[in-house]
Amino acid sequence: MFYGWWLIATGMVAVAIMSGIAIWSITLYVEPLENQFGWSRAAVALGPSMAALTGGVASPFIGRWTDIRGPREVIGVGVLISVGGFLLLSTTDALWQWLFYNGLLGVGIALAYFIPFQALASRWFDRRRGMAIGLLGVGISCGGIVVVPIVQVMIDAFGWQGAFIFSGALQGAWMLPLVLFVIRDAPADVGALVDGEPAPLQVERTVLAGVSLQSAMRTPLFWTLTFAIGLFFFGAFGWVVHAVPFYQSEGASNSLAVSLVVITVGAGVITRLAGGWLVDRTPSFEFLAMVMAGLGGLAMVSLLAGPGLTGVAPFIVLWAWSNVGPFMLEPLSLTRAFGLRHFATIAGVVTVMRTFFQLLGPFAAGLIFDATDDYDWALAMFICSFGLSVLLFFVAMRLPRPSIAVRV
Repeated sequence: MFYGWWLIATGMVAVAIMSGIAIWSITLYVEPLENQFGWSRAAVALGPSMAALTGGVASPFIGRWTDIRGPREVIGVGVLISVGGFLLLSTTDALWQWLFYNGLLGVGIALAYFIPFQALASRWFDRRRGMAIGLLGVGISCGGIVVVPIVQVMIDAFGWQGAFIFSGALQGAWMLPLVLFVIRDAPADVGALVDGEPAPLQVERTVLAGVSLQSAMRTPLFWTLTFAIGLFFFGAFGWVVHAVPFYQSEGASNSLAVSLVVITVGAGVITRLAGGWLVDRTPSFEFLAMVMAGLGGLAMVSLLAGPGLTGVAPFIVLWAWSNVGPFMLEPLSLTRAFGLRHFATIAGVVTVMRTFFQLLGPFAAGLIFDATDDYDWALAMFICSFGLSVLLFFVAMRLPRPSIAVRV
């Protein structure tokens, strides 16, 4: 079997662990930290926002580093920093530490996962790139199914401090051997070719070289895609941080709230696989992005329209399809628009810009809840962000693409 698929398979586990301990489980810490320190919900939510901010600010440098030195080295450094970040979080006893340690963790996660793994999938696959990235996205869903309940058990048994120590140990135990023995920067490192094709077919195909960052930034398409992606992340990340507290505010017990999160993420396994299949067969990725953003808005409408938890069932279906988007938006929209040669550099700049939206989502929702003791206006805010994302992807679909140089 083509080595690239082994790389994707082990990467799925890595992404599952990362998403489980650093994204899906963040919502589990909100109430314990509120109870222990008396912090407001907005203050607690500012921690994940700080992680998003520092990771976003570091992304242009990470992208350039990835293009020059390769993903493997970047991932290795990121693993060491993020493991240290989790261990430091377990020692938190002041708000400034909560923010600072989350900021350090954000840099480590950005180094170890998002841009480097997207670059790996893009380097190893061309015709099957959508499926490869979709499979990595399945890892994100699996992290919610498998890792979140484990983290909840750790919190119940050893407190939130013990759960952070467990998270760091789990990540290091899987990722360090992966970096040392499995990850390779390009197919040539194992004597293979892109997509595992034999040499004659590879010679006949042209390989996109891509435009530079400076050329991309001079196009309206770059800015339209950047804002469309940013608005999508505003709603998506804002909801992830507040999912469990929202269910609890509607009368759900803690165990039921966690179960609903796990069910929602579990549904994403099917939708991410289907999304990867669809992407490889759809000429316009922006059209699929419009659909996913629209479904995100409708998911929020279902929660807002029904009293209590009556809107959860349609929400789970709609959100599972919408949540195909976050891991795919940047690698697929940017490589199709600007080529592969400078993808990581361009993605790094887009990431730092959309991080502004990702930073505001959880914090703004926390402020709204603190002011109103309710999530209704926060849900309305997320509906607007998804709607604007739909509009911008529609515009992007009609904008001209830059001329991309090719190598034979």
